[in-house]
Amino acid sequence: MLQVLGLRSSGKLTEDQKVSRVISQALQYENALKAMDYCLDDRSSEGLKLLQNHDESPVTQLAFGVIQFIEATLGFEAQTMKKANDALVQAESMSWKEKTFAEKNKIQTSAIYPPGTEWAVTYAEANLLSALLMLLSESVVESAKALLKLRRAYHTLDEVSKAMERNANVPGMSNMSLNSDSSATSVASSQKFADAPSLASDQSLKDDEVINKLEKLYQIRKARIDGEHIGNPPVAESLRHNLGYKQSENGESSDTKGITIEYGNSDLSEESYLWLVSKDQENTASVWFGRLPRKEISTEGLVCWRC
Repeated sequence: MLQVLGLRSSGKLTEDQKVSRVISQALQYENALKAMDYCLDDRSSEGLKLLQNHDESPVTQLAFGVIQFIEATLGFEAQTMKKANDALVQAESMSWKEKTFAEKNKIQTSAIYPPGTEWAVTYAEANLLSALLMLLSESVVESAKALLKLRRAYHTLDEVSKAMERNANVPGMSNMSLNSDSSATSVASSQKFADAPSLASDQSLKDDEVINKLEKLYQIRKARIDGEHIGNPPVAESLRHNLGYKQSENGESSDTKGITIEYGNSDLSEESYLWLVSKDQENTASVWFGRLPRKEISTEGLVCWRC
């Protein structure tokens, strides 16, 4: 009876529900990043098309607001600025609700950050962008409101920083420094899925829906990292084949005095690059020495060969 009247909150989410929610949010995050990449590629219409249902998630709502913010700051039209500010204000409200919900249900999305941290950052960013638009409006009242938003964003980020410090002092977490590569590796290796650290039950691991979502997330993220998620050719295809290590069996020769290059780029300018070669193999550049002045330098057992 109390639950029907709203005087008593409903039960908390189960672990499987938390996992499904976290993975869905990760997919929405990738969708928002893709829309932003479209915008930065001067294809904002395609990015906005991806965000048609932007009001379903705080992160997609923020992405929609950021695109509107960019358009507003480029044109300084009153109508466009109002539209962008309205989108950012809605992102603020949605982010705060999601933050409260994540903290209440202890929805863990990271092995390092406390629950709700990502939504606190989203909330702060929406406040900052909205405050900038208010300052650009050149209104005294709007400027006063902007100062309040800036203060709110500062306190939010300050709370996030203090929460991270408190979390670092928790037993078992004190060695997980955010600036340590080895700690990051140990944290990552201890988790089966980085996007869902609470994914521990065997039932969740056997759930086809969960596995399919994780596979989809992997493919989307891989395409984004490769740079082909918005229709551009993969980054690997645009790399020069002669950068870095060259196997000697390829038989490729340098165009600089016939020296066979085993390491490095043979097309580098001879004006400012040198190769370090051993005395007994003066026809083979085997070790990269780096950028040096154009002069010969001798060391014990080694001679610097100018290409």
